[in-house]
Amino acid sequence: MYKAILDDPALYFDNLRYTQHYKTAIRIYDNNKIFGIGLKNYRIESGKKVYQDLQTSTHPHQVHFEFLSELGIVGYLSLIIFFAYHFHKLRKNKLFNDNLNLVGLLFIITSLLPFLPSGSFFTSNGATLFWMNFAMMTLNQKKIDYEFFK
Repeated sequence: MYKAILDDPALYFDNLRYTQHYKTAIRIYDNNKIFGIGLKNYRIESGKKVYQDLQTSTHPHQVHFEFLSELGIVGYLSLIIFFAYHFHKLRKNKLFNDNLNLVGLLFIITSLLPFLPSGSFFTSNGATLFWMNFAMMTLNQKKIDYEFFK
């Protein structure tokens, strides 16, 4: 496997299982850059004749490609700003010393790593775990905020 990567990396990555899904998502994004195609519409859009030469699926199997194709650059940047704001608040209040927040943060970062195949972000069990971890971190943050105002 490593020899194939070193010999011809472009050919190796082009033959991966999900590469066609990624290419479809990129083409969908290219055709709908600003606002995307809407949540959970990837399966409908990828089935159109425009994408006939590529392999279709219900989702692109990678969260960043899913965000870009379904939400466009506006939705993608909104999500990035949303997460950056909450991570900044956690870091500012030094809440990563708490094990619950640290574990939640590690799970969220792992879920958002680029180029790792994943399930559909908006409709999978993984998304449920993601948002539960995020909610626990945010709930802990709110507790700190409320104590500040007492």
